[in-house]
Amino acid sequence: MKLTLGITGLCAILLLATAPTGYAQEDAAQETESLTSIEHWGGFIDIPMLKLGYTLAFTTGVDDSTTGTIDIPMQGVDGMPITDITYTDTSVSFAISAVGAVCTLTRSGDTAEGTLAQMGQTFPTTLTRYGSAVEALGAIQPNRPQLPKPPFPYENREVRVENEISGVSLAGTLSVPPSREMHPAVILISGSGPQDRDETIADHKPFAVIADHLTRQGIAVLRFDDRGVGGSTGSTMDSTVLDTQTDVEAWLTWLKEQPGIDPKRIGLVGHSEGGAVAPLVAAGEMKDDVSFVVLLAGMALPGDEVVIGQTRALFERTGFPEQQLNVLTKKQRTLIDALKNDTPEDTLRALLGSLIDAQNIATPLNETQRTAAIDGQIRLVGSPWYRHLMTYDPGAALRGVSCPMLAINGSLDVQVLPDEHLTAIDEAAADSGNTEVETVQLEGLNHLLQRAESGLPAEYGVLTETIDPEVLDLVTMWIRKRTGVTE
Repeated sequence: MKLTLGITGLCAILLLATAPTGYAQEDAAQETESLTSIEHWGGFIDIPMLKLGYTLAFTTGVDDSTTGTIDIPMQGVDGMPITDITYTDTSVSFAISAVGAVCTLTRSGDTAEGTLAQMGQTFPTTLTRYGSAVEALGAIQPNRPQLPKPPFPYENREVRVENEISGVSLAGTLSVPPSREMHPAVILISGSGPQDRDETIADHKPFAVIADHLTRQGIAVLRFDDRGVGGSTGSTMDSTVLDTQTDVEAWLTWLKEQPGIDPKRIGLVGHSEGGAVAPLVAAGEMKDDVSFVVLLAGMALPGDEVVIGQTRALFERTGFPEQQLNVLTKKQRTLIDALKNDTPEDTLRALLGSLIDAQNIATPLNETQRTAAIDGQIRLVGSPWYRHLMTYDPGAALRGVSCPMLAINGSLDVQVLPDEHLTAIDEAAADSGNTEVETVQLEGLNHLLQRAESGLPAEYGVLTETIDPEVLDLVTMWIRKRTGVTE
């Protein structure tokens, strides 16, 4: 799940991820006579436990006016406009209006140092000028050694399916081992929020890593863009887990007919909220077509309990006193209950403001920052996805799963708390009589199943590991054993 699920408003994450993305870069065919120069800079914002890389492009016109854009690859920000620009031989400053941030640096030649201020907090930042956008991007690119690189010893097929129930078109990649035999297969189901087929988070691509690992071990893998992402149509935020269930069922129907795929050995692998979708499919009308399920940090408790537990754990691990944690929990519950009761927006805004104040009690926001924070969160809590999630309980679906199921959680996960969720899965298996359910808690792993120190989301991007090899091996051997893969 993404941090925004908890409506935490954590300034320490910089909250750029809540900003609109996909801004168009300047047209390369723009008339050159209107420009005098374009300069490219790259650097880092020092957030606790994370160096957030970003690049800037400053364009100076013939009238000496300067415009600019910012890219933040780790948060999917591409070509976002910056405003209020000062660009001289001695200073660089600008505002990121979409997220209420202001950056001020002192420049000395090709380097600059200063701070970025947002929502009551200030973070050190540094910049270096480069000769091109490619050089600037290369200088900030995080190390991701597990990311698969071509050539691949298997086939990657670009594929598409139509979900006729919802009228959406979904795009994905099917990776198939090279041998001519019929292969077992899995469908990867991503966590909450709009995700691409690689489930890109903090510049990590865990689904690409999983797909590569499984396919090299003789297991075909289908991964797909969520609604409204990449090549898929529709909108994730206007959908619910029940809609995602129909997306997976459309892929499952399609996958059964593909060459090289054994229709009797197809399973589902769901991460986070995807772990709530997989049991829906495995217990639904297509249950006979699902031969196994793997839950990676899978959501097994009602959505409102997930959010409250997540928020409390996040703030507790960042040092919030017990009394303030209790206040925070109470305000969170009040807001969720108001959502369930279709409370008018003006009341919701007041409740959000009270919650945001409680979260930022050490560094209160000014009125402009507070309004911007409320505006950003009201869009989230008002979405069909979030409202439905607050009422959704995965328990019935988990009790309806009759095929083998493996559930893995990390002990440091603060977004899907391991003890509570694994216990819920064990209890559901006991209620249903499914004796082929295995739950595993791995020490020292976070929500992305990376080996971590704190488990906090701010740490995801600073870690070079995308997913712990122990998880990859455990999942692979479990699937191979249940599908009879011996080579």
